[in-house]
Amino acid sequence: TCISCPVGKWSSTSDGTQCVNCVAGKTTSSAGSTALTSCADCSTGRYNQDGAGGACTDCGVGKSNPSTGSTSISDCTDCVKGKYTEAAFTATCTTCDAGKYLNAAGSSSSSDCLDCGIGEGNTADSSGCESCPQGSYNPSAGAACILCGQGKYSEAIGATLAQTCEPCVAGKSTEGNEGLASCASCAAGTSAPSTGYSTCAQCVPGTYSASTESTSCSPCDAGEYAGASGLIACV
Repeated sequence: TCISCPVGKWSSTSDGTQCVNCVAGKTTSSAGSTALTSCADCSTGRYNQDGAGGACTDCGVGKSNPSTGSTSISDCTDCVKGKYTEAAFTATCTTCDAGKYLNAAGSSSSSDCLDCGIGEGNTADSSGCESCPQGSYNPSAGAACILCGQGKYSEAIGATLAQTCEPCVAGKSTEGNEGLASCASCAAGTSAPSTGYSTCAQCVPGTYSASTESTSCSPCDAGEYAGASGLIACV
């Protein structure tokens, strides 16, 4: 009775006793392979160390391997702090959700990610927490810092309340941006008549503004005109 070559081996003959091992880092997708070309690289998250045939080995939970064709378990590395993987084989580890952190390597569960406190957010690598920066706040543990909206700013660090974000004073705006620690002065040729402007408004034709931080545009004097928007003087 003929026996199929097992996974990780191949034979081009009908004699099942002459199965040949795939080299390290490779395996076959099924038993009964009949050509060397059936040996393919181990997928990401796996390795085949000794080239003695057989399937590729999973790196295991808490580890990742972004390379194909790996020949050593040393190619499987622990997930760094701030990341985890629950999968037995994966190319990359998963970052903790915003507002959460993980201060240990090799984690294998999302439940290992812990909540940052109110007024805090996770660091860039999610290995710890840090105070919400100026221009943001966070009223909830385990959540990301929230940016102050357009037309508002905050100088506070570690703020927990939305009310910390104050409206820009008249004559200033956030220039269409969010998350600012201060507002910018309106340029000459523009104005912000009241508080909370996200962008300063251009002076309309027939008006002008010669200075910065203007709260209104002035009409041209008799005998002068401003034929375009955003002018700093009439002619």
